[in-house]
Amino acid sequence: MAQGTSTVIIVVIAAVVIVGGLSVGLLVVAPALQGVEDPSGIRIVDDYGRNVTVPQPVERIISLAPSNTEILFALGLDDKVVGVDQASDYPPEAQDKTVVGGYFGGYNLEVITVLDPQLILASSINSEQLIGDLENRSFAVVVLDASDIDGVFDDIELVGSITDADAEAEGLISNLTTRVETITNLTHGVETPSVYIELDNNLWTYGPGSFGHDLLGLAGGENIAGSMGYPWVKLDEEFVVTSSPDIIITVFTPVEEIKSRPGWSDIPAIQNDKVFAVDGDLISRPGPRIVDGLEELAHLIHPELFP
Repeated sequence: MAQGTSTVIIVVIAAVVIVGGLSVGLLVVAPALQGVEDPSGIRIVDDYGRNVTVPQPVERIISLAPSNTEILFALGLDDKVVGVDQASDYPPEAQDKTVVGGYFGGYNLEVITVLDPQLILASSINSEQLIGDLENRSFAVVVLDASDIDGVFDDIELVGSITDADAEAEGLISNLTTRVETITNLTHGVETPSVYIELDNNLWTYGPGSFGHDLLGLAGGENIAGSMGYPWVKLDEEFVVTSSPDIIITVFTPVEEIKSRPGWSDIPAIQNDKVFAVDGDLISRPGPRIVDGLEELAHLIHPELFP
């Protein structure tokens, strides 16, 4: 697992439980993909339904989430990225950028101010207070908060539209869409084994309304937490055991630790040696590599489709 994966996942979970305001319980709306020109820049609507005016042209960008960083680099905007959060470790070149802090360690507003960005890309892991503090300093803050693959594509298109990278965004989305269709054409109509994704050893998992849940469905699996009412769910051991998942996917807990848990030996996934570890970044970051995650899940859930 890449360094920082467990931190990102734990922070996202903590954000759901702890952070108030913008990041909890919000109805997320699709971003306005066609910006409206005005004398001061382009006016758009971000994933939180906020009206934001982004000055043009955008030459200096700060990313406050690793998924946003991956979108920027995938669009060839790395030369315009002047700062990133501490968890932005992909692509490797992102680690050469100025770190502006992040998560529980806090963000350095003074460093951000010195970098003088025309655009700051935030996400649901960033607090309402941070976003407000940045806007009080007259920065344009756009929040990206995709909950499924289509939302990721919308965010890529939005970023392209406000950074003059429309053609790059169109090409990237076309490539990713083709790859998604290749998977869904294979998994359409197949038998759907039940799957439990374990995000950490406290048994947090994806519920409906999360991109992890969306990925499982596209990959031809059935989420054991699919009937829960929240995008992020903390399960108990009894629920996991009685759900009898056919497959267990772990992004943090070692496979052997899961296999050796008392009372779990009768779970079909353990009896049939179908407990698999995946790189958590691929299924926890709503950026372009989410399609890599979909492909990996499909191969693990339906190896018979990929001879």
